[in-house]
Amino acid sequence: MLDLTKLAQQMQGISQQLTLEATATRLRLERAKTLLGQAYHQQQSLVEQQQTWRDRLSFTAAAPTEPLNRRISIPVPPAAHTVLATDGSQIAPSHHEIAYCYLINVGRIVLHYGQNRLPLLDSLPEVFYRPEDLYVSRQWGIRTEEWMGYRRTVSEAIVLAELGEEIRRQEVTLLTSQAKQESMTLEEGKRQKAGEAEGAGEAEGVREDTKTWGHGNTETKAIQNSKLKTQNSKLSSLSAQS
Repeated sequence: MLDLTKLAQQMQGISQQLTLEATATRLRLERAKTLLGQAYHQQQSLVEQQQTWRDRLSFTAAAPTEPLNRRISIPVPPAAHTVLATDGSQIAPSHHEIAYCYLINVGRIVLHYGQNRLPLLDSLPEVFYRPEDLYVSRQWGIRTEEWMGYRRTVSEAIVLAELGEEIRRQEVTLLTSQAKQESMTLEEGKRQKAGEAEGAGEAEGVREDTKTWGHGNTETKAIQNSKLKTQNSKLSSLSAQS
């Protein structure tokens, strides 16, 4: 059973330790800023010293190729973009296990932003158990544990390159499909407009025919009325003579 009363008495010590660690971190940051400023003002001299004595140094740090105070503004990413990443881990071989082997596991991540597409989160494990895999590094004087780190780094780079090529092919296929869909939509719109124009032309022709037919009926009625008037006039004349 957990005694919360006794545990609460220890919380004060944790709080004090966190305060001490925060103070120490602040002092380290201030010291780092001071050293960075000093190194910036004598950067060229430090680089020359490093190149002169690098073969005698037990720890050789990377030499900067640009000013230490350089700050690069990061542009705002586009609304739709894809992020790729790989990260590996390894399990060293042990004679206490059933089989003497080591494992390299490379994780893959693909995140699509602003594209409504599912992400990819998986890993590619590989076991190395053959003698040529376990002892190949000994010819160069490299321990197996160190060789695993090199193999993992190479595997991460290869998987990342393959992943990028796969995503590129998918993007090309997607863009091609979208272009075809847009082309089909445009063609369908053109056909609809052509059909509407043809229908409008037929309707106009029907209206013209109707007008012509109406005018024809009017003329026919006028002729018939004229004939009737002529016949009535003749009948009236005959009746008067009688």
